[in-house]
Amino acid sequence: MSAIGDEATKQGAVFLRIDPEILESDSKALEVLKDEGFKKSKKEIQPRATFILDLTKSLEEIKANFENKFRYKHSRRRKEQCYRSGRKVGGRY
Repeated sequence: MSAIGDEATKQGAVFLRIDPEILESDSKALEVLKDEGFKKSKKEIQPRATFILDLTKSLEEIKANFENKFRYKHSRRRKEQCYRSGRKVGGRY
């Protein structure tokens, strides 16, 4: 860690931000980072996980891979939005 800090200083950095792949419950790893002078940011800039969705598939194929509960909630939400807006979509309000 000190070599990384030295290089950051050499490059003129005023701080060093890292995004370690550790769990919040990993107290040992958090303690090591704290000992090295790192502290948790008050504001997280990026998500803790990244998900990739293949958009080359059709919408029906993508929906088919969702869990049943999510598909149900999604379809219900769309129907509610259409009803509120008064738009007719796919033969339904």
